[in-house]
Amino acid sequence: MTELQLNHQSNVKEILDKINELSGQKALEYQREGNPFHNFESGGRQSEKDPLEVLNGFKLKHDVSYKDICNDFMTDKPVNIEQLKEKTVDIIIYHILAYSLIKENI
Repeated sequence: MTELQLNHQSNVKEILDKINELSGQKALEYQREGNPFHNFESGGRQSEKDPLEVLNGFKLKHDVSYKDICNDFMTDKPVNIEQLKEKTVDIIIYHILAYSLIKENI
């Protein structure tokens, strides 16, 4: 295995470990009565929107920040790797939540 492959595997493990850590913490923080979609469903009722639309709205701030980091990288501005990791993990968690929300409702 090349050094590049080893580094990539290490990066994948780092992100997956952080996802596992944070998804449990976030679930405890945001779910109500065992419902991981509580905030999106409640937000949907309050705004008369579909819970998935609310979820995507919550994710949007992370998407914008991620794109800003990518733009910084592409224009040779300094990139905070911890901030990049945080945004990457947050976005993946939102995608997993969206997958679960859709799967539970089809």
